[in-house]
Amino acid sequence: MMIKLFASDMDGTLLDETHTINDRTAKAIHDLQAAGVEFMIATGRDYQSASRLTKAQNISCAMINLNGALVHDKDGNVIYDCPLEYETIESVITYLNDHDLLYTIYTEAYTYFYNRDEYIQNTFKNLQKRFDFDDLTAAQIKDNLMENKDASEFTFSKENPVLKMMIMSEDDDKLHQTHLYLEKFPELDVTSSAPGNLEITHKDAQKGLAIIKHIEKQGYTMDNVVTIGDSLNDRSMLQLCPNSYAMANASEEIKEMAAHTTFSNDQYGVAVVIEELLENMKK
Repeated sequence: MMIKLFASDMDGTLLDETHTINDRTAKAIHDLQAAGVEFMIATGRDYQSASRLTKAQNISCAMINLNGALVHDKDGNVIYDCPLEYETIESVITYLNDHDLLYTIYTEAYTYFYNRDEYIQNTFKNLQKRFDFDDLTAAQIKDNLMENKDASEFTFSKENPVLKMMIMSEDDDKLHQTHLYLEKFPELDVTSSAPGNLEITHKDAQKGLAIIKHIEKQGYTMDNVVTIGDSLNDRSMLQLCPNSYAMANASEEIKEMAAHTTFSNDQYGVAVVIEELLENMKK
């Protein structure tokens, strides 16, 4: 079956240990596009954050953002959105405030942080512990964080709907109780991209469902698609695609959802799959 679309997650998948797209992977993507296969990002990140990384390697592609709540074409135009419902968000935010949980609200234009200044300080400290930043990198990260707003500035409206929320806690039991609370809302899809967080979107805002909408317009099926990811917010696109790949750094649960596995994100896993695909296309 001919492959027409390659859809990749970003964090833990496309991005390496420096949280960038390395040169080998970028070359593989450019070669794939030159061979006539569409490349698409499918990420929990917002468009602004994700596009900074692709533009750094001169990669132009469509994007599924916020786990499927937004889809952009290669020029950055919104072609699909799936916001959360007002009454649900109002109830969830009240619960989170009452239980003193950190959270992030994502809209098309902005990201809003509960206690923004504390969030920025703690995030930057954690990043500094993990990576040896040069001055330029540190400045860029600070600038990116400062672009966002405090949750107290958020006003819900039809013109500014919530597309995704992320809840963060180091208290596993508190997070588990929150997950149980969120299960009361049948319209929510609750998943996770890393330990210590929960991600909330509308149940119709999933990466796999967004890919299906995209390919239906093109007139082909999931048999013509390759998907690749590493975490629970990738589950729908891994389970729905017969040509799916899990990264070596994924959990065993995620690996069981995928048809294949590849090397880790630190060992060029995405590039290896693309290179093998291109070789097979020549045969």
